[in-house]
Parts: sequence; structure tokens; C-alpha cells
Amino acid sequence: KIIFTAPVGAFERYLDWFRGLATKLKVAQVQLVDESTAAALGYAIKRPGALVLVVDFGGGTLDLSLVRTASCTSQVSGSQGSTQKALRAQVLAKSDAYVGGIDIDTWIVEHYLQQIGSSRVEVEGVGWQNLLEIAEKLKIRLSIAESAKESWFDDENFIAHELLLSREELEEILESRQLLEQLRQALDEVLAIALSQGITKSKIEQVLLVGGSCLLPAVQQLVISYFGKGKVKLDKLFEAVAHGALALSQLVEVDDYLHHSYGIRLWEPFQKKYYNKLLFTKGMKYPCKRPEPMILKVAEDGQRQIRLDIGEIAELSRAEVTFDAQGRMSSSQLHQYEEYRSLESQHQQVCVARLDPPGKLNKDRISVKFEVDEERVLLVTVRDLLTGRLLVKKKAIAKLQ
Repeated sequence: KIIFTAPVGAFERYLDWFRGLATKLKVAQVQLVDESTAAALGYAIKRPGALVLVVDFGGGTLDLSLVRTASCTSQVSGSQGSTQKALRAQVLAKSDAYVGGIDIDTWIVEHYLQQIGSSRVEVEGVGWQNLLEIAEKLKIRLSIAESAKESWFDDENFIAHELLLSREELEEILESRQLLEQLRQALDEVLAIALSQGITKSKIEQVLLVGGSCLLPAVQQLVISYFGKGKVKLDKLFEAVAHGALALSQLVEVDDYLHHSYGIRLWEPFQKKYYNKLLFTKGMKYPCKRPEPMILKVAEDGQRQIRLDIGEIAELSRAEVTFDAQGRMSSSQLHQYEEYRSLESQHQQVCVARLDPPGKLNKDRISVKFEVDEERVLLVTVRDLLTGRLLVKKKAIAKLQ
């Protein structure tokens, strides 16, 4: 058995790459779990009934999971009527943002270049990478010091760089670039989802900080301001996710829900724009099925295939920063937007039905049933209403051609 961990906001195409890797490795059992959920399980499994929130802030993403474990009984394999005590876990709330340590390094370098009247365009590729490495060193040192300095001589352009940064300046960068606001929004979203289930902030037993970016004092202070110093722990910063994933073997099941919606992308000819017809909405627990099949017709006489663009719909946020003529930051805003990702790797429509005989206009032709299985894979079953033949049976959308 192999267990893969992935960011909360990972799309199915990304997860499918892991499944493909497991197939190549000839591993029969594959399990996928959100990284922040895995870290929470590592702690909660030792304390049945515990309510644990993990803030996983690494190099590329910010992920939050609120998890609770509970004791239950399960049937012993091969033993008739015999049961044993076991644990099940429930993911109560989660949130994410596409921001991390790599972004912070970039902002530090851009801040320095603005100070010396330069820009990224003027720095060569190798020079930019060297400045990013220096920025990372500054960031790490500022987790324990009030100020830090690093130097580098660009021997290609004969320019000496000296980067001096204080913790206060770094915190101003994080605030102006909306990083702290994105963390606030993620915390607020998790707490709002929990409150809708009758769970107040005071019931959360532990808040675990995981990932290198949680070393930033500004991040720690913000989380502490929400939950109090006594609940916030900085433990197993880099290994908590891996250790937690191993805890899955001790669980009977993990109840989780969809973080993205699933839908069909359709073209509206009158308004001349695309819209999404929802199949499953964010927040639904899986496995799940649509209660009624979708009945589809052909668009023209003689049509031999019915093709659909089926994908995931994510709610994302992006910081937009503007600068004045002197290169000084003039404004910074956090914009919310919706992003659609096709399940097909080349962003093409997939053929859900090949019709024989060809279709006729205004005639119901196929019945399509959608479901999401326990591994969070969108499956389709298609029946030809004219011939009665089963064309596709519980096949992953991403595998259709």
C-alpha cells in the first residue's frame, strides 16, 4: 500500500498523476489524503475525540484542516460476527490559498530591487536565482533575529549586492502583499464552516503549525491572536505530514468532503460566454451520487459522438499589486475569482458516448449518471436510450478519450 499526500486545493488531474505512478510501481492499494489533514491525524489519532486544527504553510501553498477522531467498532476480517475497536476520522472544515515561502522570497527580492532603482527585467536569470537564495536566507534568519544582512557579488555584471532587511520591514511586505490577509481569510473560512456545524472556536483543542513558513513570527502571532498562545503548537514542523499519513493505516475510514465543485462547461450562444452547469457542489461529502441521471440529446442530425467538457471549479483569491511611475507600491488588493479546470489533460472535451445508429435532433439519446467514489474520482455511467446498451460503466472521466 502507498499513501500520497497533496495540497487541499489539488485538482483531480494532479491526483491522477499519483494514481498513474502507483500503477507503474505495481502498487495495488493507493490512498490520497490532504497534507494538512494528514498532519492533523498524526496528532488526533492518539487522542480519540480530539478536535485538531492544522495550519500547513509551506513553500507553495497554505492549507488548513479541522479534524476530529472518534472510536468505533469494525468487523474483523474472516471472523464471523467478531468486532474490534477502531478509529474513524472526520474532516469538519478545510481551506487553502496558493501562496507560500517561494512567493515571500520573490517579494523580498522585488523590495530590494525597488530600493536600488532596478527591476526583475534588468537582472539576468542566474542573478535572479542567486538573489532568491539570498532572500530565503534572510527570511530564515529573521525568524529568530530582528534584522539580517546578506551580500553577493554579481561577477557577470560586476555589481555588489547587499541586502539588509529588518523583521518589521518583512512584516510590512507580508501585509502589503496580502499574505496575512489570505491567512486571515483561510482561518475565517474554517471557523465559519465549523460554526455552521455547531462547533465554536473554544472547542478546538490544539492548533498545530506545520511547514517552514510557520516559522515566520508574523504568521505565529496572527494564529495566536485567534486561538491564544496555550493552544498553538509548533511541533514536527517538517515531518508531521509524513508521520500523520502513516497514521491512516490505523483508521477504519476518513470522512471527507469536496473542496472543489464539479461541473460541465457549456457555451451560451446568446450571451456569447461560457457557464458551468454544476454536478456536485463544494462541501458535499463523498462518496456521493447525483440523484437523477442527466438526459442528453444530439446537437445535429447524424451526430455520432456526444462530447462534454467536464471539470472542477475552484474558488480562489489573488493579490493584485500596482506601482507608481517611481516604482513605489501604490495599492494592493485581494481579488476573489472562480477558476475552471478540465479533467481531460489537454483541456479537451471527452467523448462520453459513441452513437450507433447516429443521433437524431430533438430525441433524448443518452442517460448519464455521475458519482464521486471514495478516492474522490468523478465516475460516469452512460446508457443509450435508443438501443438500451450500456456504453460506459463507472469509468473515470479523466480516462475517457
